[in-house]
Amino acid sequence: MALPKPQKSVFLDSSVLYAAAFSPTGPARRLLLKGFAGSVTLCVSDLVLEETKRNLTKNAPETLPYFTIIADLLTASVTNPTKTAVLKAAQIVHLKDAPIVAAAAKAKADFLATHDVKHLLAQSRAIEQAYGITVLTPAELLRILTN
Repeated sequence: MALPKPQKSVFLDSSVLYAAAFSPTGPARRLLLKGFAGSVTLCVSDLVLEETKRNLTKNAPETLPYFTIIADLLTASVTNPTKTAVLKAAQIVHLKDAPIVAAAAKAKADFLATHDVKHLLAQSRAIEQAYGITVLTPAELLRILTN
């Protein structure tokens, strides 16, 4: 009897949560729904939740009810990095993104889903080499997860 494949783990950054709250049909929302259905394990940090809420409050307050539901469903999946881990990640990525990479590493995520081209996607190779985490957009990740 073959062993079941271990479930893949996805760390979500704030750009993905923002997009999921904003667009009911986009890849970010579909990725969350896949997680809520149990197909993948979703992970976030308190910082991700706080940053997403702050940005939605400022730019798209009409989406806050959707975000509140999403955040409530993700509460059990919250992991927060240590200061030491953040400082280590800051040697690879921009300091403002180091807590995201460090939290993804602490969560033992297989993937980091983001729309941050400038800081995270641009450093995807370095992040994968240092932590074994593949950095992709939600659309790219959905293509991998459905194959």
